[in-house]
Amino acid sequence: MCIRDRSIDMSVEGILKDNALIQLASAGGSMLISEYEMNIPGIGKFTGDFYFGSMEIGAEYNDAVTFSAEIQSSGEYTFTEAP
Repeated sequence: MCIRDRSIDMSVEGILKDNALIQLASAGGSMLISEYEMNIPGIGKFTGDFYFGSMEIGAEYNDAVTFSAEIQSSGEYTFTEAP
């Protein structure tokens, strides 16, 4: 596990199976998510506080919807390589 004290920006795409991120995006306040864990299969896991700078909802897919987002770290984060 590596602790990083610099920032990281990521563009992500995925599938939403519930409305948690949609509620966050439409709340009108900060889109800061504390203790967020982002798993990248075969690569590793980022853990920390992240700010969703933007989010776009896409098409329906198997009883879910696709999305894309811009995410920036807020403070320290850790990266743990996949086994």
